[in-house]
Amino acid sequence: MRYIFILVIVLGISACREDKFYYPEIVNSRNIQIDSIKFERLELNLNGYESSYYGYSFIEDSCIYYVDKYFCWLFAFTKNGSLLFRELGQGRGPREVVCKRISGVAKCQDHELLILGYTLDHYFFKSNFNRSNAFLLENNIEGTIYEKSDTYTTFYPNLEIRNSGNSLYYNIYSESDNFNFIDTPEKYYKKSRTLMQVNKNNGKVERVFCFYPPFYQNDIGAYNAFLSLNYAFDNAGNLYVAFEADSTIYTYEKDKYPVRAFGYMGRDMNRNYTPIVNWNECSEIMYKERNTKGYFTSLFVSPVNQDILRTYQKGEPLCNGGLQIYRKGMLIGDVKTPRVFKIKGYISPYYYSDIIFDVDNEKMYVYRFKLD
Repeated sequence: MRYIFILVIVLGISACREDKFYYPEIVNSRNIQIDSIKFERLELNLNGYESSYYGYSFIEDSCIYYVDKYFCWLFAFTKNGSLLFRELGQGRGPREVVCKRISGVAKCQDHELLILGYTLDHYFFKSNFNRSNAFLLENNIEGTIYEKSDTYTTFYPNLEIRNSGNSLYYNIYSESDNFNFIDTPEKYYKKSRTLMQVNKNNGKVERVFCFYPPFYQNDIGAYNAFLSLNYAFDNAGNLYVAFEADSTIYTYEKDKYPVRAFGYMGRDMNRNYTPIVNWNECSEIMYKERNTKGYFTSLFVSPVNQDILRTYQKGEPLCNGGLQIYRKGMLIGDVKTPRVFKIKGYISPYYYSDIIFDVDNEKMYVYRFKLD
């Protein structure tokens, strides 16, 4: 009987953590040791190859990779920006990409490359670029509307795909008729999940999780243009989550529930947000807000010392961005960066940015920097 009583208590606590907000107290400290960083700009030369100059990048095996969104080519560059080779491309062959447009890419821990189409069609390629697996996402349709994965869609304006262990992760949101951030905002920000976990081998959704923090309920609708999150895993598989409008970074123990919270707002961020209150103006306002206002744009855990690097856009009228560096939860740096700047990876001794595209001049480049 005593065993059953204890079991009920444990299950009750677990349910509370799963179905209600469970966020630890925010504990902040700062000791600024880094007040400026020198950035080096590298142009990536395609050597005459055709490109849409729009796509995705990742860092792997001391190389910079660019995947073209529309032509589906994969380009590899040295750490100094010289072209090494081109692979893949559109087609139905074993070394080609079947989808016509790519919605996202991820480099998996077993050196496979995932390419995602707009119907959540997944294509995996080995390191020799032979296709190794393909599947469509299989939704979980059990539970409440908040728990069903088919309630949600991936957040295409800033889709982040991660692999940890045998799972894939995606940032999600809902436009469901009965549950969305415009028509039912109070319920949405209390009940909605923001991450989806998928079995990497068969495409079955394992769960949706990660609630919005209470910050998003302080001014309902004000943060609708910034309703997604940035997230990353450390070497031990612990999950770090930072929402776009919220200053706090949450540490999850093995992606289960948050155990630590810390973080400061960035410097000089334009947070004079315009609320989105109806669907007719949603796309227009969201596009303008994300291009002119301040919000957090990327999160990266250093493979060297587990420092957390978080970038942010300051917004108009400023023409630069910002980078925060946290060490064991302490802010040790908040420095200026180029305006369009996200951390993408590390090749010793440099951290590398996401690719910046200059479509008009058919150029693309990255920034890199050192942290001493």
